[in-house]
Order: sequence, then C-alpha cells, then structure tokens
Amino acid sequence: MKILVPDHYSQEYLEKIKQVSPEINIDILTVIRHRPFMLRILNYLCQRILTYSIYKKFKAYLLKSNISFLVNGKPVKEEASDAAVLLASYQLDREVLSKLLPRLQKLQWIHSELTGVDHILPALLDSNVKILTNPGNVHGRRIAEFILSLILCESKRLAQHIELQRKKQWENLFSRESRYLTVGIIGLGSIGSALAKLSKLLGMKVVAMDKELKYSEDVDLFVQPQQLSALLSQSDYVVLCCSLTKETSGIIGEEQLRLMKKDAYLINTAREALIQEEALLRALKEKWIKGAFLDVFEDVPLPYNSPFYKLDNVLVTHHSSFYSEEARAERFNVFLENLAHYMKKEPLINKIC
Repeated sequence: MKILVPDHYSQEYLEKIKQVSPEINIDILTVIRHRPFMLRILNYLCQRILTYSIYKKFKAYLLKSNISFLVNGKPVKEEASDAAVLLASYQLDREVLSKLLPRLQKLQWIHSELTGVDHILPALLDSNVKILTNPGNVHGRRIAEFILSLILCESKRLAQHIELQRKKQWENLFSRESRYLTVGIIGLGSIGSALAKLSKLLGMKVVAMDKELKYSEDVDLFVQPQQLSALLSQSDYVVLCCSLTKETSGIIGEEQLRLMKKDAYLINTAREALIQEEALLRALKEKWIKGAFLDVFEDVPLPYNSPFYKLDNVLVTHHSSFYSEEARAERFNVFLENLAHYMKKEPLINKIC
C-alpha cells in the first residue's frame, strides 16, 4: 500500500511509517509555488506603503501563484501518485488540495495533521476519498494552558510591571483575583472543556456555550447559541474555542462586541473567521472592550501594515497556542495509530467522515 507524504517530514518520521507494516511504500510530495519575482517585491512594498484595507483589495493579485508538484523528485503532469493514503500537513491548504486531489484517483483516506479540516472538506466533494481523520483532542490541554496564561498575565498586569521595570519606575499595581473573574467559553469541545477545568481550579466562574447541551461540573452556567448574549454580558474574558462552521462563521460581530463589558477581553485561538474583523478593529479603536488576545488571522504571516500591530490593546501571539516540542510527535502518533488500524481494516479513531 502506498502513502503520499509531504517532503518536510524527516527520515525519522518516514521510518516510523514504514515500521507499521512491511506492505507500506511511501511517495514523497513536493509542492512548488511559482510566484514571479516582481510580484514578490511588489507585495513586500505594498505592505509598507498601502493601508491595510487597500492592500487587502489587491492581495489576491499580489499573492497569485502557479502551483505544481513533484513526486519522488519528478514533475507531475497528470496522475501524481497511486497512493491510497495522504498525510495532509500545513503545506496542503485549500488551494493546493483543489489542484492535488484530482491527480490522486486511487486516494481513499486523508489524515489531516491539523485539527481543523474546514480547508479540506470542499476539495472532497469531487474526489474519491471516503475517509477523513484528524488528530482529535491532542491540543486540548496545551491550548487551554496557553489561554489561561494570557488571562493570568493580564489580570496580574505583568505587561505593565515589565514596562515599569524598563523605565526604572516603582509603582504598586492593583491586580484582579481569579475568584472574582468570569470566563465565558464559546465551544465546549476538548479545548473549552480543558479551559473550564483549569479556570475552575483557580476559582473562576465559568459560563460556557455549545450547540449541544452538555453537563460539566466545571461549568457554573451553560447557555445555548440563542443565549449567547448572557455569556457576553457577564464575562471578563470571552474565549473562542469552537470549530468553524456555517453557524459559527462571524459569530462575533458589532452586536456581540457591544454586549461585552467595557473592561472585558476577547481571546481567539480557534479560527479567524469566527470574528468579523472590521467590527473588532472598530471595537478596539473605540474602546467598546478593553482588549483582545489574537492567535489566528486570515493572513499568515500577518501583513506588515496590519492595524492589529499598531493597537496597544491587542496582543498578537503568532498562532503559537498549540506549538510545543511535544505537539508534533503527539499528532504524528495519532496518524501512526490510525495507520495500524487501517492496515488491519479496523475502525479508525477521530473520524470526521
């Protein structure tokens, strides 16, 4: 059986795949993006000359590229590989997959190394793929810890203490105690549940929203989507932990931001499209809310001229909430476990479809 694997995986990881079964063969996929040199220069300059809103209008043209593939170092013209399995890493975005999958006529299973699969689903419609899996809950605890660290750093005013130290100034700063804080969690999946548990250990009040009614001893008040306003109006920290769907796309807009407390923070480590960007920028500039901690954005890396860089009530954390030495190995181990099941024709774990 053949597996198609992106070329950034080291030999150590490839050997682990081969150890699952002697029947496994591996094809190495290289994705090549052809962008004219002048377009790259123009993109660089426009990020420093144009305003962000104007740059976004021209972004599609500036980032325009042709995509081609190599398999085992050889150019692909028609069928890329007769692989039955594709290991889909961060390299395989929506655009790449739309061009790659038609060239994989024998493909049966895609395993996404990313938890979110909204970029993969559209490409499946016209493909022969029958199975899609992802890493499941491996990031729940680590992202919850990251979110909690943001909350604690803000409530204990660590940034202000660091600034005072740099200025060699001495000043007592009030901090907020966890037992008097309320965290509102939108999405009670693995990350939201882990955050609720950690928050509760510190004595915080936890309000959670999910489309399905869920009982948890770590949640003080559970609301459903039609009651979102109740969560927003009483939370000191509103945290987005939900997946991106038709129902959740743009779930936080002007109406929702105006319902939040004036001294509340919005935290997003999930998907950028959950928030209506223009509304958030206005809320931050006009101080409808106190601030935001943002880990995810539509443009990655965030363009140089993005207004989020210029706002003093925003912390950009560069999509780092899941990033640790252990994270990649844990994600990969889920694939190896599933691969062993697949070879034995056993049910797979974390199956999306």
